[in-house]
Amino acid sequence: MPLKIAAKNEDLFKYKILVAERNSEVVGFIAYSEEEIAWLYVGPANYRNGIGKALVKAVVGSQDRMFSIEVLKGNNTALDFYRSVGFSVTGMASGQMPGNEEYEVTVHELNNTKNS
Repeated sequence: MPLKIAAKNEDLFKYKILVAERNSEVVGFIAYSEEEIAWLYVGPANYRNGIGKALVKAVVGSQDRMFSIEVLKGNNTALDFYRSVGFSVTGMASGQMPGNEEYEVTVHELNNTKNS
């Protein structure tokens, strides 16, 4: 799918984006709104180096408001990560993957608990 179409279908550019760099190289990013962390990506070469945790902390920080995240069912690595930075599972939902109507998904709904 071309980027222009994917960006429109998935609202990629409606979020604020924070980029992590190491030695002038992009190693990860987080896309977020006032209430939601929509995307968190860290390049595989930089897994388990604290980059994801630093990105989440930079966004959530000491905010008083709640943030939500949806994690695909079965993605236990992501669930464990988000739990380690203060989120907890608050529900489950099923439906179509935004911008990709071919795939039905079940997601874990998470909210941060340290700042609530």
